[in-house]
Amino acid sequence: MSQQSEFQQRLTAELDEAGFILSTAEWREWFVDVMDLGARQYERIRDLLGSDWEDVTSHFRRVRREEHHHGLLGYGFITAKYLAAPLDISPENDERLGRLGANMIYLVAHFDWLVDDGYDHRRVMSKMGQMVAMTGIRPLTSLYDYFASGLDRCFTRIFADYYHELKALPHAGDRSEVRQTHDEMVEEMCRAERASVTGVDTAETNRITSSYPFVVIGLPAWLATPTFRTDRYRVHLDWLEEFGRLLWFMDDAADIHEDRREGFYNEVTARLKRERDEAVIDDIVSCAEQVRSGWSSRVDESACPDLVAKTLAARVTKWMGGPRAD
Repeated sequence: MSQQSEFQQRLTAELDEAGFILSTAEWREWFVDVMDLGARQYERIRDLLGSDWEDVTSHFRRVRREEHHHGLLGYGFITAKYLAAPLDISPENDERLGRLGANMIYLVAHFDWLVDDGYDHRRVMSKMGQMVAMTGIRPLTSLYDYFASGLDRCFTRIFADYYHELKALPHAGDRSEVRQTHDEMVEEMCRAERASVTGVDTAETNRITSSYPFVVIGLPAWLATPTFRTDRYRVHLDWLEEFGRLLWFMDDAADIHEDRREGFYNEVTARLKRERDEAVIDDIVSCAEQVRSGWSSRVDESACPDLVAKTLAARVTKWMGGPRAD
């Protein structure tokens, strides 16, 4: 991130005081472990794409080094585990949820990067490719894979792998409320992504593209729990939406300068035009505290690995310019 503005400095100070900024030692330990996770997911994606891998990477201008891929995949993997931690998930399904999170974050980030680099969004992943992938039907996805080409084939293959993994969860076929909400949010997210790159950059498209990916990767956990209660599910869904809202705020708070320069909608900038700085800062910090308390009240932190437990603070730390000095 570029030199912080006065607003960003004040927000960082308030978040630090509230315990959301890691020390250099804490950050380094979390980062190294997440990169190791990401390296394993990177090999999985390379294997999935096979001979098409080199073709895909040749298109990347901003993300060519392996470390960038490791970071994205590791972050998606550990975030899915963080979001599932309040629920009763077996180790096998916990790993599958991690792979789902890695795939989704990888797809969203690379779609944005490639389109930002001038690629037509229809070349990156077509509407037809999206629809086929979302069926999760292997003969159909394999047929599309045979006839598709270039980036569309590769990105559809990763998206299809997401749905193959999703359908392998034990209750993917009998919890229709969860699947319907999940699939509707994926559809809305894809529509908003396409709208945003064709000039429709509104508060609503900004909210959906920034917050929905994190709700989406949290929902599959409810297809893996041994029991299901509607009241618990809806409480968790509300918390996932609050988590997504926080990450929307944090992303836009970090990108104030870049979005202004590029002419993109920015929720934090829009709110700063209507409200005092202090009110916006208080709302962001309050949102972060609600997410943290909602997680802590449902998780036995003594039994939760530090790597998972520090996920929220690590992401805030990265967005707000890095760790504080030890």
